Amino acid sequence: MIVVFIPPWAEAFTMPKAVLLLMLALAALPLIWDRRRGLVLNRLPLLLLGGLAGLVLASQLLSGAPQAISLWGDWFRRSGTLTAVALILILVGASLLTRPEVRTALAWVVWAGVPATVYGLIQLVGADPFKWNNEGWIVATFGNPNFAAAGLAMLALITGGLALTRIFGTVWRVLMAPLAALEAILALQTGSAQGAFALVAGIGAGVVVWLLRWDSSRRLPALLAALGAAVIGVVLTLMALGGSGPLVSFVSADTLVFREWYWSAALGMAGSHPLLGVGPDGYGRFYGEFRSSEAAEMLTLNGSAAHSVPLQWASTIGIPAAALYVILVVAVAALVIRRLWAQGPSASPLALPLLAAWAAYQVQSLVSIDAIPVALLGWLATGLLLAVTIPEHPQTETRIGSWVAAGALAIAGLLAWLPSLIASNTSQSVQQGTTEQDVFQAIALVQGTVLPCEPSVRVGQWMISVAPSEQTVDGVVAGSQSDDRCYGLINAAADFSIQLDQPEQALAFAQQGIAIDPLNYSQWILLAKAQHATGDNQAAVSSLRTAIELSPAAQAEVDQLIVDLGLPPLG
Repeated sequence: MIVVFIPPWAEAFTMPKAVLLLMLALAALPLIWDRRRGLVLNRLPLLLLGGLAGLVLASQLLSGAPQAISLWGDWFRRSGTLTAVALILILVGASLLTRPEVRTALAWVVWAGVPATVYGLIQLVGADPFKWNNEGWIVATFGNPNFAAAGLAMLALITGGLALTRIFGTVWRVLMAPLAALEAILALQTGSAQGAFALVAGIGAGVVVWLLRWDSSRRLPALLAALGAAVIGVVLTLMALGGSGPLVSFVSADTLVFREWYWSAALGMAGSHPLLGVGPDGYGRFYGEFRSSEAAEMLTLNGSAAHSVPLQWASTIGIPAAALYVILVVAVAALVIRRLWAQGPSASPLALPLLAAWAAYQVQSLVSIDAIPVALLGWLATGLLLAVTIPEHPQTETRIGSWVAAGALAIAGLLAWLPSLIASNTSQSVQQGTTEQDVFQAIALVQGTVLPCEPSVRVGQWMISVAPSEQTVDGVVAGSQSDDRCYGLINAAADFSIQLDQPEQALAFAQQGIAIDPLNYSQWILLAKAQHATGDNQAAVSSLRTAIELSPAAQAEVDQLIVDLGLPPLG
């Protein structure tokens, strides 16, 4: 269900996926408890996951980020503490499944690929009844072309891998083969290079599993050849990312530049907050402070994620968490390969589609975002891969009481999201209203701690435009104080303070905005207004000079402001 939701192009469609993810994760807890003896079979990966979960919780509590925003995550991504813990629990639960249960889980994944593929085909022929965007992109049910490329590639590898094995009957395998082909075609048709690289990596990993299941006399030479091909592929990929080599045409130059900006900002955040990061899903709150001057020239290019999963861990949870994550990936790869080598022909053929999907996820995660549907497929594949490579499973019966507990915990997962869900719906409904009660609700939302920055700014702007008053202005000021890095509210508070003839307060807010986004020329223009309001015209002129230095395109706006405020020419 998480994979097949209609696109998460807007927040309203990301929220149900996040809610279902947590419900699924909490419902898995009774299974984990019943089969806790089996945890020792994957002790190293699970110990690493425990450390990762501990660092997520430490960042939630001690990083200094707003608690509510860290818990539920950014408005569009929803990748806060709840989502991170849910992914960890899903991986642990999946690692405890028996092979028949893994087969059932993969069957559900295949079924999830059907509506995703059908909807992608509708978009391919230009018949999408929903106008999610004006670009004509293929996003299937994943939200944007990059997520769709990664998700469809992983679905194609799982479905195609199952079609090649004898796990399912002939009829089902015949049906799966064209479905896998369509998923692969759509992944390539998205126009995102992530689909091509994920497919190649997945196919290569599948070949490795196939070779590992050969008898011992033939395996080593074939694996060495495969390793050589993999090394060449990695080198060519790195060359393409550097702007050279035969694969460079597959990488968009603009996209690569943007990602380099995101990565640079993430490294800056990690260096400034090395132990606990800036807080779960807090990348967007610090992007303005750490982006480069080149990135700042594109004011419309805001960053809400590092566009690299390891760098996202480093910047938001801290360098130790990123190190644990990388070690986890390496440990899983080493453990699985060692098991498959030892098992040889007796290894489960289920390892083929799972290692393929796992490899595809790892490759795309280096340059993309942990969008909930894609992250679910990647973390689930990791857990299932650990499960199918265990030589023997301890037999544990799931008791009736555990199913009851699973249902109760699933409901608890829903309730955990209710405050954010209510705030989400209310923030959208009040902006359609015109009554005094709507304004009061808007003030309460902006002053509260549940609503993240961006929707708070929209609600604040709406209530000021509908009912400008001292009360609504005070609401914006209070909102800016509840999240001291929400520069949209801080700028609004500065503007309103100038209008209310409170120059010292306006100056304090403007300076706070400069600290958050120092390379944004509009911040310096706002600071100049506040400095003029305090009577410091010399400082105002200096700030306007800085604005022009940051963006020569601001010249006309600065010239007009000089006339309006009666300031001396810049000279």
